[in-house]
Amino acid sequence: GEQRLRVSYRFSPGDERDGLTVHVPLAVLPRLSPAGFDWLVPGMREELLTAMIKALPKQIRRHIVPAGDWARSMLAELPEAPTDQPLAAVLADRIQRKAHIPAGAADVEWDRVPGHLQPTFLIENERGKPMGDGKSLTELQQRFGGQATKRVAQVAVKVEHEIERDEVATLDTELPDFIDVRQGGNVVRAYPGYTKVKGGHAVRMHATEREREAARLEAVTSMLEASIATPASYVTANLTQTERLALGSSPYRSTNALMDDVLGHIVDTELAAAEAAAPVTTPEQFEALRTRISSGVVERMFDVAALAAKSLTAARDADRELRDGASISFMAQLADARSQLDGLIYDGFIRRTGAAQLERLPVYLAGIAHRVKRLPETANRDRVWMGEALEATEAFTKAGGTVPLPKDAPEHLVTARWMLEELRLSLFAQQLGARGPVSVQRIRRALETKS
Repeated sequence: GEQRLRVSYRFSPGDERDGLTVHVPLAVLPRLSPAGFDWLVPGMREELLTAMIKALPKQIRRHIVPAGDWARSMLAELPEAPTDQPLAAVLADRIQRKAHIPAGAADVEWDRVPGHLQPTFLIENERGKPMGDGKSLTELQQRFGGQATKRVAQVAVKVEHEIERDEVATLDTELPDFIDVRQGGNVVRAYPGYTKVKGGHAVRMHATEREREAARLEAVTSMLEASIATPASYVTANLTQTERLALGSSPYRSTNALMDDVLGHIVDTELAAAEAAAPVTTPEQFEALRTRISSGVVERMFDVAALAAKSLTAARDADRELRDGASISFMAQLADARSQLDGLIYDGFIRRTGAAQLERLPVYLAGIAHRVKRLPETANRDRVWMGEALEATEAFTKAGGTVPLPKDAPEHLVTARWMLEELRLSLFAQQLGARGPVSVQRIRRALETKS
């Protein structure tokens, strides 16, 4: 793009820095994309292509020999400058066209490509002093993320120091999308945004747009919660006796804490709906959303609190079945059911479950009770069903999923998380009705569909 990076070459076989090194200023690091670096430089590309061909699976490799001849003929067709398409994808496309066999970019086994044919990224501070290096640009961006953000802010504040400020109570002005500052031969881009800080909110510079957007959502959520008067006392006093008893026996430290979570759930739901139409970035958008939430908060709080009480009552029934059905013959099944229950009801479950699934929670809990009650007559089949559920759970865990999920979990993990519960319904409590077709294979496919 618009960045100019110094490159150097070292011929030192066996050394970690053998080959090409790209020197990356710390403040530029967040904006770099891995795209293009895998093409190396023209003088090394023939050797790289040959190594990539040799790193293909045997069933593909045997159709494109000799590897060196294939690399040279392909090199003649390539543009000198890299494109956004990975070189492995270009290679796979050529194999399909010329050899007429299926191939994909993922078929190149990069751990079999010599290290000197994969660039090293050397991160340097503002004085050019090395800070660290590695082969993965993404890993380096994660490792130096905090320091890079700080450096980007320092560079940008020299020009736009008045944008950063503390003690911000609300979205009081519309901020620029970004600020560009030239530093040497590079452009450092900073993203000013509202941010939640200790003791309140502030405007801060961020190194990437994604980082700024995550901070903005957290700040807007916090500002909304602080500016909306909670009717928790009124709602609690006017719930039914049964509902109050259910809420009082929750895993929350107090009923007030539970009601705070109810309000947070309402804010999250309304903000998500608003963001789907347009990001909330202006004072006018913020005030319109705050007014909308405030005007309907009493009714919404009654609805969510009643649903939470229903879930807690169902959880109590499931817990009773687990205790009454305790038997050494069913230890594995009971432990599995207990684990499922603990993953559904915990301190913070109302907000973390989310609007889309909160209404399904009593059904999932009823499914646990039904399963445990029927164990004496379905023990053998239950073991088979449990195997399926655990297979799906293992795939979910390997993909990075946890129960409960963190608030910022990616969409494909959220989808798979609740498919696990629907799968358990379809296995252990079919008469309660799973939502949509669900299977271990469908969950695996959902995990592969990253947004």
